[in-house]
Amino acid sequence: MNNPTVFFDLGDTLGEAIVSSPPVRLLEFHTFPYVNGVLSRLQERGVQLGIISNTGEETGDRMAAVLGRTELPAFFSPDLCIYSADVGLTKADTRIFALAAERAGVSATECVFVGEDSSERVTASRAGMGICPHPLLVEAVLAGEQLHFVRIVRADDNMELSDIAGVVALRVSGPGGRLIEAIAATSAIAALEARGVEVVRLGAPDLPLDHDLFLIRDIAPSAVTRDRERVLLHVDLHETTDTDESEFRPALAARDGEDYVPGEIPDGFYLVDDSEHPQPAFQDAVIAAVAKVTHIAPADANGEIIGSKVFSPGVIRYPLQKLGLCAGVTDARYRTTTEVYPDSPKATPEQCNAAQVAAVCAAIGFALTH
Repeated sequence: MNNPTVFFDLGDTLGEAIVSSPPVRLLEFHTFPYVNGVLSRLQERGVQLGIISNTGEETGDRMAAVLGRTELPAFFSPDLCIYSADVGLTKADTRIFALAAERAGVSATECVFVGEDSSERVTASRAGMGICPHPLLVEAVLAGEQLHFVRIVRADDNMELSDIAGVVALRVSGPGGRLIEAIAATSAIAALEARGVEVVRLGAPDLPLDHDLFLIRDIAPSAVTRDRERVLLHVDLHETTDTDESEFRPALAARDGEDYVPGEIPDGFYLVDDSEHPQPAFQDAVIAAVAKVTHIAPADANGEIIGSKVFSPGVIRYPLQKLGLCAGVTDARYRTTTEVYPDSPKATPEQCNAAQVAAVCAAIGFALTH
């Protein structure tokens, strides 16, 4: 890509945002250790650098004050720092990416957006930008290399991935940490293989551009089975927020090439039981405990919650393992997924936290009693 412009997300991409308790304010920003090196190399190449960030109520002046305590301002022109509070757009809207390209004086096709959130990358791609999931991979993307999900079998305990440009580790497992699941650029794979390292490509090329994770089948299923069978109770704690409808589901539909059909967010607490191994008494015990803390989500006009039949107040069922849902990771006798709704006008975030605690305590009590 000739004379590219690269825009970065801030939080969880360039560093960690430290925020206050509600009302939320940005207090500090801690840049990741490798970021300044990446930005310096890009700047030396003459690459224009910018920021596109959802900042809530934090305006550009406030962001500049906080980021001014880091080295980031040395790399970014204020004109190319696009903050949602200033422009009235978020990264769920293609227009914020179009605006960024316009500010840079280039077309969107001459830009790359780097961010850790796949839904935001999909929106940037719809706006015409190139996309990249991690700062350590952007130089490979600019060079036109493909990215791959890979499994690296490390034979040498002294081998460090930091020695190889264009590799980002996602998970380390196996005896002695010999198995590494990672995202790797084509040149990095070649460099590893030249060292005699086994690299297994997982999925299609460039899948990491618009996906956060690749579901990896464990190579030791017998050990996994033993671990799964030892679990008595599995409670998976989840929350639903208004951004599920305003950002996530529109981005998901766009990624899959489907029309976005607005849905309804259940107002209240509910549980997802396992349709293949239901435990109605267990689910009802958890609901009864939570009902003392906050309200339970009612069924809609069709007697459903998120399109699923309500079997008892606040309880729906999914085939957990068949669908690859979180609560299906174990074979626990008692399994459930909780959903709280902190954006509800009828409940506070504190009540939602208390509801999760009540659910866990009730689940443990039921499992031990039975």
